[in-house]
Amino acid sequence: MQRLWGWALITVVFLNFAACSKSEKQSGAKTIGVSLLTRAHQFHKDLEEALLESAKQNNFKLIITVGEWDVGRQISQIEDFITLKL
Repeated sequence: MQRLWGWALITVVFLNFAACSKSEKQSGAKTIGVSLLTRAHQFHKDLEEALLESAKQNNFKLIITVGEWDVGRQISQIEDFITLKL
């Protein structure tokens, strides 16, 4: 359970950094990248739904990827977000 909360905290911190990014698109909408741990658990399904709803309300473009319990995959996804300057 602590591991789950740890990943949730990492996701929230990452979202905060992504939202503060200076790379704003010409349309004015910012893009935020999210790497979820999994989509198999209800918590992550609810988290994804809330993120999508909040992004829509705040005019953000949201890119959601899933690591499926593979930390190396999530690191790669976050590195991809950094490369894209999200």
